[in-house]
Amino acid sequence: MSDSSGTRLFLGMLIAALALCDGFTARAGTTAPADDKVAEVNGVPILRRNFQIDYRQAVRAHAQKGNPVNEAYLRDLRSNLIDYLVETELLMQDAARQGIVITPQELDQSVAAARAASGNDLQFRADLRNTGISLEEFRSRRRQELTIKKLI
Repeated sequence: MSDSSGTRLFLGMLIAALALCDGFTARAGTTAPADDKVAEVNGVPILRRNFQIDYRQAVRAHAQKGNPVNEAYLRDLRSNLIDYLVETELLMQDAARQGIVITPQELDQSVAAARAASGNDLQFRADLRNTGISLEEFRSRRRQELTIKKLI
């Protein structure tokens, strides 16, 4: 697998599996309308937008592998994805309690590595558009991934 296709796969799976993302911009002390969240963890909402991005990407990745996208798969995906997002938020809350922080330099290096793996900035931005997230959301998600890796 080339670096470029590896990055594209990473971007896709980032959202679906180990996205371990900081796309959860809402944190303790914030509120979201009930229809904007799919779950809540210790008062922190898990936003519908994040669920939908991850859901679409997981379905796309599943179909690209040639697997059938049927109701049984979609039902299991919905359930497993909510569980994953709840577990991810719990890990982020634990990391916050332990004072785990990602420095701006660590984040910049990680984003630069993802950009370089895409081949160039134009392709990197196209990959982000294809996954349905902005550069800011990607950075936020990457921060969460790095935080959880530090925690673990």
